Amino acid sequence: MLRSLTLLFIVFTASQLNAQGIEGNWKINHLITDSLTLEYTLTPLSEDPWKNYGNIISVTDSNYFHSYYTAPCGNDCFVSSIGKFHLVGSDHIQFVIESVTYTKECDGQTAKDVFPLDIGLYYIDRRNGQINLVKNKGNIYQDKKNVSYADSIDRNFEESKTYTNLLEWIKPRNELPNNPNAVASYYFSKIQDKPFEVLYSKMVDYKMTVILLKVKKQLNYLFYYSSNADSSEKKNVYTMALYDKQLVQQIGTKVKGLNNKRAKFKVQTLASTDTSLNQETTIYTQKKELKIMVVKNLYPDYKSTTITEYYFEKEKPIYLKISYVNNSEEKEHTSCKEFYVTGINQFISKELIRQTFEVNSSHFYKSLENLERLKKEFTGTNPKEFLENENMALSALFYG
Repeated sequence: MLRSLTLLFIVFTASQLNAQGIEGNWKINHLITDSLTLEYTLTPLSEDPWKNYGNIISVTDSNYFHSYYTAPCGNDCFVSSIGKFHLVGSDHIQFVIESVTYTKECDGQTAKDVFPLDIGLYYIDRRNGQINLVKNKGNIYQDKKNVSYADSIDRNFEESKTYTNLLEWIKPRNELPNNPNAVASYYFSKIQDKPFEVLYSKMVDYKMTVILLKVKKQLNYLFYYSSNADSSEKKNVYTMALYDKQLVQQIGTKVKGLNNKRAKFKVQTLASTDTSLNQETTIYTQKKELKIMVVKNLYPDYKSTTITEYYFEKEKPIYLKISYVNNSEEKEHTSCKEFYVTGINQFISKELIRQTFEVNSSHFYKSLENLERLKKEFTGTNPKEFLENENMALSALFYG
């Protein structure tokens, strides 16, 4: 009777597997080689074979898996793991590693665990054509929270790539334990001691781990980079930074406030009397104090337009938005970047869109240089001279 029930359970779990659709070949973010990894992401293979090099997992309908590393050439360290898995209910999967092997250029690296190794349960979350396996924390409620934590880390990490000069990196003098609490404790001991709670952590690419923290009821993201995290070299080089958008948000709030009051500002629009310049400058003032300036230049020969928006606090720029629109083809192409001014010739930038050439730091610096001169000329007695000089400066900025 017991044997019949066992056979029935195996058949049932196999049918569950087919329902989940896990069997087949997938790209996987990490090979299944130990019990430390908190999350695995399985994505479909590409139709382009060259894009499928890296970590692969093959899952069979007979409850076996094989994860392995591939590369276009043989000069590398090739790691492979083999084991079994079982579905537990409809929401969890359990892995048991039976062997891990290292071949070719692995510098003598070998598996440190004793096999078979049960690495525990993982919650199955399937969305957008991929499968996320998140380490089970004891109950389905916490598993679902961990999925949301992982999603939050992914979103913020991708968003961080749109910024420049936002992260302030610090380098520990000594090697740190591979532990999120130890990493966060070290960071706050160097910056400012604060009570924190580690909610979740995950490796987001080959050498970068993001630790999600709760600090004073606020979510914080600590980026932790290890230069040799997955190599056999003895000494790792670490660096870490808090993904802190507080300054950006503060400036953004001021910019939003200026935009909300824009209709109440005094508006003056000046166009050059020289029609060949195709330029328009609009200034917004309150009690003779400059609040916003918008400079728009049309370049018919290039079928393009540049728009530079300046926002001011006490007559000093706090924010620039530089846009370039190209109409040389049938479809309009736009590049746009925000610059949050944090000090003299210092900024944090965020790219909003890039469909043509990049708006970069040189445009920011040149815009500030032009602004100081333009403000002086604008307050003079010759608006036409101001506009013509302004146009020449901005033309040089984009077209040399």
